[in-house]
Amino acid sequence: MICRRSRPVKTIWPRGPVCASCYDNVLETPRACARCGTRRPLIGGTEQAPVCGPCAGDPRSYACTGCCQPCRPYIEGRCARCELDRRLTGILAGPDDEIPAQLRPLHHAFVTAEHPKARLKWLSDSHGATVLATLVDSGQPLAHELLDQLPQTRELHYLRGLMVATGVLPDREEHLDRLPAWLEQRLEHAPPNHARLVRTYATWSVLRRFRHRARTGRFTDNSARSARQRILVVLDFLSWLDDHHRKLPDLTQADVDLWMASGSTRRREIRYFLRWTTQRGLTAKALTATIPQARSSVIPANDDDRWALVRRLFHDETIDLRARTAGCLVLIFGQPLSRLVTWDADRIETTPAGLVTLRFDQHPVAIPEPLGQLLLRQRDTVRPKAFVGRADPTTAWLWPGGTPGRSLTTEALRDLIKAVGITVKQMRATALLGYAVDVPAPVLSTMLGLHINTAVRWVKLAAGDFNQCIAERHHALHQETPTPRDRAIANRDEAGRRQVRTPRDDAGVSSVATTTASRQERVGSAQSAGGTPRPAVQSCSEAPAGYVGSAPPEPAPRRPAAPMDHSRDTRDTAPPR
Repeated sequence: MICRRSRPVKTIWPRGPVCASCYDNVLETPRACARCGTRRPLIGGTEQAPVCGPCAGDPRSYACTGCCQPCRPYIEGRCARCELDRRLTGILAGPDDEIPAQLRPLHHAFVTAEHPKARLKWLSDSHGATVLATLVDSGQPLAHELLDQLPQTRELHYLRGLMVATGVLPDREEHLDRLPAWLEQRLEHAPPNHARLVRTYATWSVLRRFRHRARTGRFTDNSARSARQRILVVLDFLSWLDDHHRKLPDLTQADVDLWMASGSTRRREIRYFLRWTTQRGLTAKALTATIPQARSSVIPANDDDRWALVRRLFHDETIDLRARTAGCLVLIFGQPLSRLVTWDADRIETTPAGLVTLRFDQHPVAIPEPLGQLLLRQRDTVRPKAFVGRADPTTAWLWPGGTPGRSLTTEALRDLIKAVGITVKQMRATALLGYAVDVPAPVLSTMLGLHINTAVRWVKLAAGDFNQCIAERHHALHQETPTPRDRAIANRDEAGRRQVRTPRDDAGVSSVATTTASRQERVGSAQSAGGTPRPAVQSCSEAPAGYVGSAPPEPAPRRPAAPMDHSRDTRDTAPPR
C-alpha cells in the first residue's frame, strides 16, 4: 500500500495494493510521469520515481472517455464534469437536442463550476432540479411571473436566485417582489369577502407604499417583514370582527380598543388599515389604534463588557471572520444587521495615505485599526458559499450567502455573532446612546447613515441636546472678569453661608469636557491594551470626530443682559470689615 496502513484494498496497481483513500488521492492529483513526461495518475514505478500506467505496463491510463483528461472515473469512464454536462444537457435541451439561448448561461455556470460532484448531487436530489425540468418541458419562456405561480418554497427561491445570478432572469427587488405571491397564498384559505378587501388594501396601500420606499431608499428583509405583518394583522382583525358579529361600517372606537387590549403590541399596525378605510368611507368615523410605548425597552449594556467583546473580536483568530467584522460594526458603530447584509464590498476603500475608510451612507468615514485591517480581510478573502456569484461581476457582497447571487440573510448573520455572546439589540443601543450624548443629530445621521428622525430620537433619549452644548460653549468663550463684589460673595459662600453662582462658574462646561476627556482617555487605554479604537468624540468647543458634513453651525449671538438695578438687590452684601 502507498500509505503503508492496514486497510481494505480498493484495487491493485503496479505499485501494489492501494486503499480507497490512496486511490482517490492519486487519481485526483495527476502529475508528470518520470519516464514519458505525460500528465497522468502515477500508478506504477517506485515512490522515488513514480510512472504512469502505460509506462509501467498497465493499460489503465485513467483518462476520461469524454474530455480525454486524466481523472478519477465517475461513471462509465467519464469524469464528473463530463457526466454533469451530459445530464444537464438532457434537462435543458429542447426537442432538437439544442439548449435554448436563454438557458445557455445556466449550463455554462454549471459545467465550469468547482466541485462538479456537488452539482451532480443537486441535480439528483434537489426539488429545485425537478422544478427546473418541469419548467423547461412546458416550453414557456422562463420569467419571474411563471415562477410566482408555483408554491413559494426554499428550493424555488434557490432556483430563482440561480437564474438571476447567471442572467437567465433579470434582477429584481426580491424581498418586495415576493410579497404578491405570498399574499395570494395567504388569501387562498381566507373568506372571499376578507380576501377581496385585503387584496385591495395590500395592493393599493401596503405594496404601493413599500414600492415607493424601495425606489427612494433601502428595502431590506425587515421592510418585507413589516409589510407582511401589516397584512396579517388585518386578517386577524377581520376574523375577530366576524367572531363578534361586527361589521366595518358599525365599527366603534370601543371595538378597536377591545381588540387592541386582547393582543400584543404588533396590533398597532392596524392603524394603517383604519386610516385607509376611513379615507374610503368604509368606516363611519375616524378611528385610532394607539398603545403607549415605553421610552426605551432596551437596558444598555455595561460599557466595560462591550469593550471587552470588542477586544476579543480584534484578536481572537478562532472566531469566524464574518462574525468578527459584523460584531465590531454593531458594538462600535451601532449598525443594524439588516443594513450590513445589503453592503457591497466596494464600500471599503483605502486612501493613498493607507487609511481604511467605510461608507455607512454617502460619505466615507475613517476606520481605526485594527478594525480597518479586519474589514480589508473580509473584503478580499471571503468567498461566497454558492458556486455562482452575482450577475454583475464588478461588485461582490461584503457578507455573501449560500443562495446564488444573494448576500447572507439577517438571521444567519445574527446567529454568527450571537455565538460570540453579542446581543445585537442591547449592544447597538449602547453604542448609539454613547454617540448621541456627544454628537448632534444631523452629524450622527450623516456619519452613521441613520435617518434624521431616528438620530433625533436617539439624541433625545440620551438627553444630549446639542443646543445646550452650543450654549455652554458660547458661555465658556465669553466669560466676563469677576468683579470684587463677585469675589466677596464667592468667598462668603465658601464659608458656608449661602451659595451664589458667579459668572466665572463654569461647572456645566467642565462636566461636558470631563465626559469627553474621559471618553477619549477610555479609547486610548483600550488601544494600549489591544482594545477598540473607537473614533474619539471631541469636546463641544471642537467639531465632532468623523464629521463629514459641513462646518458645525455657529452659536447664536449672545443677547446682552439687562442692566442690574443694584438699588433693589435683595442679596446679602459682603460682611463688613
